[in-house]
Amino acid sequence: MNKRRDGELSNIEVFIDNELKPHLIQLKRFTLLNKTRYAYICGQLHHPLVIRIYDLLKQYENIGKRKLEVQRLKELLDVSDKYALYGSFKQKIILEAQKRLAESADIRFDFEEIKRGKAVSELQFFIYPNIPDEMPERYKEEIRGEHSRQGRAEPTSYEIVEQFPENPHFLALQPIAAAIKVTPSVLRQAIDQFPIEQVRYALKVTQTAVEKKSIKATADAYFQKVVQNQCH
Repeated sequence: MNKRRDGELSNIEVFIDNELKPHLIQLKRFTLLNKTRYAYICGQLHHPLVIRIYDLLKQYENIGKRKLEVQRLKELLDVSDKYALYGSFKQKIILEAQKRLAESADIRFDFEEIKRGKAVSELQFFIYPNIPDEMPERYKEEIRGEHSRQGRAEPTSYEIVEQFPENPHFLALQPIAAAIKVTPSVLRQAIDQFPIEQVRYALKVTQTAVEKKSIKATADAYFQKVVQNQCH
């Protein structure tokens, strides 16, 4: 900070920590996102909270991950006084955002729950580029060009088995799930909640539906519906 003789400030020097530089560079890239594409994506996502999650993750696309405390995420979404139960917050906000981004946005995400004791205290988001089938061709070409300039390949599967090494059922079923784009977090949740034969059957039914192209929603949503309906 320098001062002139009259005591007024003439200039201010700002020093940025090296750890922050990648975040600032990525934020600049996000602000330069094609405005018409951004408007299109927001229109497809519909829900303001889903759009906010898209914004929060899009800023970190090139970094590939972002960790947020659950309470901090609620504050950023302006829902601190809602969803007292984490399960409700996850089902109505996080999983809904995951589904809508996979269907309509230029990024998709998976996430890992980090517990403090028995409660989920943080979420580690893993962010991936995405080119939805229904997106206008001009935006698809735009995204492919961005990936090419950044040296990134277009994503073809959810190859993140190493994040969930502890469950042998998950390791056995994940390749099948990945091939039909059932995300790891959804598969893991099903394995935790339902008998393994029920999960296997739901995957088989979903795989058949994907091959016949009879699914109107995402593979995640279809798989969840099948595995849950077997309980009734």
